[in-house]
Amino acid sequence: MVFTCLILAFTILNPFFVALAAAFGETLGESTSYLAGRTGSAFFLRTNNSDECEPTGIYARLQKWMRVKGALALFLSAAIFNPFFSVIGATAGALRLPPWKFYLVVFAGKTVKWMVVAIMGRALLKYVLDWLGISL
Repeated sequence: MVFTCLILAFTILNPFFVALAAAFGETLGESTSYLAGRTGSAFFLRTNNSDECEPTGIYARLQKWMRVKGALALFLSAAIFNPFFSVIGATAGALRLPPWKFYLVVFAGKTVKWMVVAIMGRALLKYVLDWLGISL
């Protein structure tokens, strides 16, 4: 429903401003995962068998990726439709990425993502309306 409303808004309003609004809202929504990682970093780093704080499994690889690539990894993850971005945001929080950097990079990635959706949505709706013989 939200996705449909955004596509309709992209066709009526300026796609750039709608993409900025969508990116801003989604970035604020990611605050929960970032803050969960920031405040509960010991939970994210704990192993299954002990109270040691050593990452395991896929999370260990994700943590290594975030330490090596940092902002680039966060930007690329935010710029695609990624259902696991909450885990990535929590990892950024657990690794103590500064909040200003997290929000700036995530906002930039989400803006790119929603601009692509805006352009494609506008083109698709124009094509469908032309095919149906409806003009706005």
